[in-house]
Amino acid sequence: QRYRLIDQYMRPLPVPNVPVGEQDKLGALADALTAAANARFRLHQETRHRVNSDLGSPGLRLNEKLTNWWELDFAGFRREVKQALKREIPVRERSDWEHYLAEARKSHETYTDDIVRMETELNVIVYTLFDLSPTEIQITLQSARTAATPRHEGLPNAANDYQHTGGIAWPGQ
Repeated sequence: QRYRLIDQYMRPLPVPNVPVGEQDKLGALADALTAAANARFRLHQETRHRVNSDLGSPGLRLNEKLTNWWELDFAGFRREVKQALKREIPVRERSDWEHYLAEARKSHETYTDDIVRMETELNVIVYTLFDLSPTEIQITLQSARTAATPRHEGLPNAANDYQHTGGIAWPGQ
């Protein structure tokens, strides 16, 4: 589907004048949010690489559950390794793998909590700048929820790591 940007529809968009102090705050928040999201993405990629390089076999790929490794407890992780990668984690390596995944999961949770906190803070600033009423905020949130809903069945969730925060921080969740 293609979209066209027609400037006559953009001109009347009411963009508020943002005071310099708020600009700095928004910029710093956006930078911190981007850094946390990038760090979480690197953690995902590094852990997937470690799983695939240490436990994988040529021609076999991580399934969706292994791709989303942070959602699995260690028993579930072992089950998925056996199912998707057709091997067992050697007994002498299990403790190391369990510890490694627990630490990576803790980092994932910390990054996600930071991302959600910063998204919420950013949303509140934007709502205030645009002087949105509670009704307008609810309309905005509902539209964002609808936009964040996957439109194609069968696509792995990890295809878009950002999706794991829901794409936006919902107040009250």
